Amino acid sequence: MRKKRGVSLLEILIALGVIAVAALGILALFIQGLRFTSRSKESVKAAHFGQQFLESVKNFDRSSLPDTSNFDGFSDPPGPSGFPPPPYPSIISQGRTFTFQVRTEVVQGNVISVQTRVFWNETESKLFEVYVRK
Repeated sequence: MRKKRGVSLLEILIALGVIAVAALGILALFIQGLRFTSRSKESVKAAHFGQQFLESVKNFDRSSLPDTSNFDGFSDPPGPSGFPPPPYPSIISQGRTFTFQVRTEVVQGNVISVQTRVFWNETESKLFEVYVRK
């Protein structure tokens, strides 16, 4: 009787199949990681632009600040008082458009809430809010 030496073709094919499945799993994780990284970059940019906008609101002439208003950022131009200030209605960074929606409302007495939502696509946005005395 002959002694078996080496590996059979079937064993090699099974080993290659296991390696291929493992490699595809690792590749899928890598691709998902890239997606999350890209999404995080957009979120950080939106946070920066939202903060920049709220800083410009703080420096805006408060006597011209509307008590109650809604500016959708897609079709509403700034009002006659110049509110909302730039960078409203949008800013473009590295080919991506960030659009601002702005809402003001009186919270109490002369305190006004200014909310801005920064969109970077149809479904993704961040909301920011600041309170200012008029």
